[in-house]
Amino acid sequence: MAKFPINAIVKLNQPHATGKGVVMAIYPEHEDKPVSYLVDWDDGGRGIHDENKLCWAAITHPVLHRN
Repeated sequence: MAKFPINAIVKLNQPHATGKGVVMAIYPEHEDKPVSYLVDWDDGGRGIHDENKLCWAAITHPVLHRN
């Protein structure tokens, strides 16, 4: 089961990570691979990340994502 729903605001689970992103898609668990997420980052980047690499982000200002 996915920890983050679509449109959740997340950040990388690293001490110095500052960017925030929006979950755009969820890829279910498969064999030995954990749940992963397609995230659109606030700097315009996009990436797929395993669930254990992400955490909830504190929202201090709106996050805009591009379609």
